[in-house]
Amino acid sequence: MRFYRLDPDRLERERPLRAQLLRQTLIFVTLLSSLYLVLGAAGAVRSIFFPFDAIELLVTATGCAWLARKGKISLATVLLLTVSSHPVSYLIAKYGLHSPAAALLVLTILVCGLLVGGYLLKTWVIVCCLILALIAAVEWKRTSGQDQVALIRAMLFWWGASVATAWLVSLFTRRLEDFLELNRRAEQKQQAAIIEERTRIAREIHDTLAQGFTGIVVQLNAAEEMIGGDESKLRRHLSQARELARSSLDEARRSVWALRPESLEQSGLAQALERIGRQAAAGANIQVEMQLSGEPRRFAAEAELNLLRICQEAVTNAVRHARPERVTISLSYEPQSLRLEVQDDGAGMNQNGLAGSKGFGLTGMRERARQLNGSIEIESETGKGTTVRTIVPLG
Repeated sequence: MRFYRLDPDRLERERPLRAQLLRQTLIFVTLLSSLYLVLGAAGAVRSIFFPFDAIELLVTATGCAWLARKGKISLATVLLLTVSSHPVSYLIAKYGLHSPAAALLVLTILVCGLLVGGYLLKTWVIVCCLILALIAAVEWKRTSGQDQVALIRAMLFWWGASVATAWLVSLFTRRLEDFLELNRRAEQKQQAAIIEERTRIAREIHDTLAQGFTGIVVQLNAAEEMIGGDESKLRRHLSQARELARSSLDEARRSVWALRPESLEQSGLAQALERIGRQAAAGANIQVEMQLSGEPRRFAAEAELNLLRICQEAVTNAVRHARPERVTISLSYEPQSLRLEVQDDGAGMNQNGLAGSKGFGLTGMRERARQLNGSIEIESETGKGTTVRTIVPLG
């Protein structure tokens, strides 16, 4: 049993539901007390405590509502239970344990289990049993013989009803806790899936549209230099820019729908890497060389896509920032791993500059490598180029 184990985190998660139940209970208590005032004023109800008992409940309900607005649901519920036990005890003492009035005390056990939780339930059951025992002790002095036997039976009956109610409520609250926990986990998974999908789309847009725009800018810059010069070269650069725009738009559409790139659909990984590398370096007077070693093996579609995007980002970064003359793409199928290297002979950068690079492209490459349970290393030195090395375990 978890009656005494207070779990603040669980109570915080359940607070909206418990607050709603408390509001409904307070509305019921307020309406019942108001009805009692009306009936008492009309002479239909007689009590030596009228109207103080009804006013007591109304003031308590107001105080509990104020505490609930402050977020103190458990304290408000304990206050409501404590104060409501006073008129309930009076009714039981007036009409006896043989009357249905004792059921009102059992009702408070139900309220305790639903609004406070299991950790207080056992304590409140003991309190209720003591109240019943005290009332029975007072009645015992006024009865004798068979009436005393009937009194003991009534007390034991209500004790049993209280314990049984507490047990049933504890079962219900545990199932409710499990349900709320499952619901919380489902919401977390849904939120994580949304964030993951947003990140994927952002990464794919960066690796398709952004890279395509870079290639288009390179082609247009080259075409601008040809204005007034060789018209055939000018048209070639414009044609390449147009082709890059079309292919980038097509790749962006395929990425949004999580489809494999056309280059991977039409050929293997090595050919796709070479094609994407040449496309990224087109018009920049950069020689792209593809090297393949080992026995080629087919990978999962997602793995090949991630490797393709890593290569594309590495080549694009080299074209934009390093101004190399040569870019070498190496794909090595090793016994336990696959190694992809993109090496250029451009300007490079020092280790401080490399450590300070926190662009979306580098972050995206690292995230893609992690998705493959692999690692990525970037080696660079000023004036000696840059090497981006990705190692992915096989199997």
